[in-house]
Amino acid sequence: MKNKKWTKLLSYYKPYKKELFLDLLFSIIYSIAVTSIPLFIRYVTENIVNLEKDEAYRLLILITGGIMGLFVIVSLCLRYTKYQGNMLAAKVEADIKTEIFKHFQKQNFSFFDERKTGALVSNIINDAYNLTTLIKQIPETILDFMVRLIGTGIILFMVSPTFGIITFGILIFLFSVATYFIPKIRQCKEG
Repeated sequence: MKNKKWTKLLSYYKPYKKELFLDLLFSIIYSIAVTSIPLFIRYVTENIVNLEKDEAYRLLILITGGIMGLFVIVSLCLRYTKYQGNMLAAKVEADIKTEIFKHFQKQNFSFFDERKTGALVSNIINDAYNLTTLIKQIPETILDFMVRLIGTGIILFMVSPTFGIITFGILIFLFSVATYFIPKIRQCKEG
């Protein structure tokens, strides 16, 4: 049953595959750029300090330009994902509302006699908006989280393999505990 709901929910992306792909691609680029900025700073603090003055200035200018370039990339990707992501969400929301209104038009008059039309329309609008927000934010958030987690893991292992193993051990333990207890919490909540 849950898979049918997710399949139905994800089917709204089908007409907008290209927009979704570009949105997620720019989200990945954004995450990689944000994660790599500390590497530049680390390189400066570890290597440039020991160089001669002229060489240090030359490298510092190059690295500063690289960091500024990364910030430009971050800004452009963020702008694209926010704007195009919201446009995609608006298109999906329109599709959901259209489908729901078409379903409502097939209902008998007795359906509307038993319910207030204003409440129905209000529920449609609010539910469609909430679904759209969910549909837009879930892929971007999960992808951003995964890219940053993997990038941070690589950086941790580069800095200190022992610290990286300990950190990822803790994360795996917390993930295991969460996946074990979340279904139990849902069962208690349902009843």
